[in-house]
This record gives sequence, structure tokens and C-alpha cells, in this order.
Amino acid sequence: PFDYILINARKLSRPVQVYSELYRKITGKKAGADKALQQLPAIFTSPTRERHWVVVLDELDYLRSRKQEVLYNMFEWPNRANSHLIVIGIANTIDLIQRYLPPKIDSRIGTAFFVSVALAHGLTGSLARARVAGNDRVVFLPYTTNQLRAIIEQRLHSVPAAITQTDTLASSSSSSTTWKLFDDDAILYAAKKIAAASGDARRALNLAGMSEREREVEGS
Repeated sequence: PFDYILINARKLSRPVQVYSELYRKITGKKAGADKALQQLPAIFTSPTRERHWVVVLDELDYLRSRKQEVLYNMFEWPNRANSHLIVIGIANTIDLIQRYLPPKIDSRIGTAFFVSVALAHGLTGSLARARVAGNDRVVFLPYTTNQLRAIIEQRLHSVPAAITQTDTLASSSSSSTTWKLFDDDAILYAAKKIAAASGDARRALNLAGMSEREREVEGS
């Protein structure tokens, strides 16, 4: 049995804030980074603890610092005796370990579960398992045109229909009005462009969002 904790490092004001956020999610109490850093190791190795914590660190790149102490601690704690902590890191930089981290952190991550996402990340990306420099990594390959188109269409389907109306109604005799944000050709064009450049699903969704806001401004 385990307790699942998700932390998006991109939303943190500073890398050390991950200690406070982790402490808050475990204890329900607030604490400064220094106090949380002092107390977390004892919490993770408590002999009375029966369940494990599975901590997913999304946007792991944002925990980089000058001395990389935050990354080192996060991957050192699971290696301590009687530790009840499991850390899964998700990074947008496929060679994050080799490019930015010193060997002492690399050795720690080697015994952890490291997820590396090639340019884009998401649960529907093409999945491949790689073993590089002794580290087990799960690599999500960039999204294809068809995958990006499906993601955009799925997201647009969740937008309230009243936002905008197609230029041409499906049929004047239809009992219901057809609502649509973008033409199919526009979605396909955007998907192709993003797939060729990076395959990043977030860029595709951001592009759709910006286009939507521009249409709202033009229509106001």
C-alpha cells in the first residue's frame, strides 16, 4: 500500500519550496523550507510507518540549482535504510542527468525510477524503455500529427458550446445548432506544424488557446 503525492516543480517559486510542499502534503501542516528539510528524513524512515509514499516530481528540470542540493536530497532519501519513500521524476530534458547533474546525483537516480520525456510529456505518448548510463528511464516520444490532432479535438470538445458558433450552421432545418471553435483543416495544420517542430502537446494546446482568445477579442 502507498500514498500518492504529485508535485509540479514548475509551480514552485524556488527549488527549496519542494520541501515545504512535500511536508504540507504529508502532515497537513505548513513549514518553512529549512524546518521541512530537517523533519522530512525522520518522517520517511519512521519505524512505525507501514505504507510507502510515492512522490511524483513533475517538471523535474525546475528543481535544478547551483549546487543541485535539492535534487540530491530528493533522490538520496529513498536510498536510506528503512526508507518508505519512492520518487518518480518527470523531466522534459531527455539527457537531464548527463547534462546538468554531478556524478553524486547520477548515482542516486540510478536506483530510482526516472521518467524522461522527449520534448513533450503525457500519458498517451509513444512509450519506449531505455537504459542509459545504468539508469532505468521511461521515454515518452514526441507526439505524432494524428496524436496531437486527437488531443486538441478532445480538449476542444470540453469547451462550453456557447463560446462561439461556426460561421455556417450545419443545417437550417436541424433541430440543434452546431458549435465549433476551429475548422478541421486548421486543427490538422496546427498538429502538423507542432509535430514537425517538437511534438509537444502543450504547445499545440497553447496555440489553440491563444487562437480562441483572439477570436473572442475580435468578436467583442
